[in-house]
Amino acid sequence: MFRPILLCAIHSGMRRGEILNLKWSDVDFRARLITVRIAKSGKQRKIPIDDTLFSTLAKLTSRFANGFVFPSPKKAGAPYQDIHHTWDDWSERLGSSMCAFTTCDTPSPVTW
Repeated sequence: MFRPILLCAIHSGMRRGEILNLKWSDVDFRARLITVRIAKSGKQRKIPIDDTLFSTLAKLTSRFANGFVFPSPKKAGAPYQDIHHTWDDWSERLGSSMCAFTTCDTPSPVTW
């Protein structure tokens, strides 16, 4: 589950809380837009969905459940919560303890 979350951060520029609380009702595949209902600024914003993010989201089986895009594996009806341990593991494998998840919430042309 972590890879799609990470790709969403990289390809959308969304913040961790925006990603984890994202619902399928906020994803418009036809218009290729994600609606963040309440951004950090307190305002609603629209984020374009690029090809990589489109294919990543389309592969998620949670899209058939009408709930959270990244649902909790432990609690039904709740969003995925704890990415800290997974992030720390990935950072360690990459040899970069200086890297934080917030480093990823800037749109980038990087593809995986």
